[in-house]
Formats: sequence, C-alpha cells, structure tokens
Amino acid sequence: MDKGLIGIAFIGLLAFAGFALYASSQTGPSAGSTALLANQQAGQPQLQATGRLREITVEATNWAFSPSRIVVSKGDRVRLTLKTVEGNHGIIILPFGVSLAAGPGESKSVEFVADKEGTHNFLCNNALCGQGHSEMTGQLIVEASGTQAPQPTAAILNFQNIEIKANAQGFEPKNIKVKAGQPVKLSFTADSNAGCARALLIKKASISLLSKGGATQTAEFTPEKGTYQFTCSMSMFKGEIQAE
Repeated sequence: MDKGLIGIAFIGLLAFAGFALYASSQTGPSAGSTALLANQQAGQPQLQATGRLREITVEATNWAFSPSRIVVSKGDRVRLTLKTVEGNHGIIILPFGVSLAAGPGESKSVEFVADKEGTHNFLCNNALCGQGHSEMTGQLIVEASGTQAPQPTAAILNFQNIEIKANAQGFEPKNIKVKAGQPVKLSFTADSNAGCARALLIKKASISLLSKGGATQTAEFTPEKGTYQFTCSMSMFKGEIQAE
C-alpha cells in the first residue's frame, strides 16, 4: 500500500480521537451525579427528595373522606384536591400547612412536600359540616424513602408530662403552664360524647390528635417561650399551654 495513503489515514484517525476526547470533556457529569456530589461535599444526609408528583383527590361526603387513608413517600410533592360531593366540608393537615374548605360540588387544591415522616391525622375543619363532623377523619402516612445517614443515639429526655381530657363541655384543664425549652409529653383522651372536642389541634406545634372510643393519644414537642393555643376541630372549645 502507498505509504502516503497510510500516513493520511493515520493523521485522520488521530484527529477523530482528539475531537472525541474534547467533546467528552465538554459534556460534564449528569445533573443527578452533580447533585449527589454537591450533597456529599456539603456533608448532607443521602436522603433525597423523590421529585415525584403525587396527585391525590379526596372526596368528602356526609360524613366521610374517601380515601381516608393515604400513603406517600417522604420527599414526594403532593397535589391534594378536596372534592365535596355533598354538604360543606374541609380538610386540615397541620404538619404540612394544609387547610381547605369547599361547598357542595366544589373542588379546592393545594400542593406541599411530604417532608415529615410518620402518621398524620387529617380532619374536617368546616364549621358548616353538620352533625357527623367529628366522624370525618383520616390518616396521611409518610413512609421513609431512600437511604438516610446514620443518626446519633437519642439522649434520654426529661419530659414534662401533661394530660388533657375532653368531654361534652370542652377541655380540662383549659390552662396549663410548662417550662420553655424543656420537652413536653402530652396525653389526650376524649369521652365518646365529646363531639368535635375528640380532636385536639395545636397549630403552633403542628399537633393533631384524635381520640376515638376513649383511646389515649400522645404527642411530644419542645415549646419555646410563649402561648400555645389548643382547640377542637371547629374552634368551638379552646385552651392554652403557657410556656414560661
């Protein structure tokens, strides 16, 4: 074969290889690997938002939610629509700032990120709901997603224990004092005739408890200095926890 042709072919091959190497250097890592690298460099936990949009419609009738049990993954973006089939109803999910109300035939929507793992109660919060208002309850369950960084062993906490009971006349006690900055363990029990007071809401602490059949429900929080108002689901019965 002609040596000149061989030389030209060799030069062409070198040029192609050089171009391929240059193009590869300009592409850079993928968006996913870049985000992961940034999180590793920042020392953040490896739990990532799923980026998944969950569209969920909850139908409200007299007096029930359908579905009354919703399961999502931690990190999901949730688009929740309340559709009122009959009557006037609402939905409140305190840990995620959800509060919707809709009249007959109306639909209302809200979006939030399910960033708090655990089981969260949701309730009707529409004062026009009617006689079965206290029966309108459900649960949003946020399950763990991905791999989390190891967590340090929790210290043994010195809780302040408080107890609130509810009956047809409201809450007892209505005024409670605790120390600010020290964890509180709250126990809540309601009589079967307590009506809307079977639900205990403390919006400032994102607490929503529901006592059915006289069962005791508990929650824990660490109060900052100030007043934490608690109410029933219709805000008819009220009380205060004063952190000093």
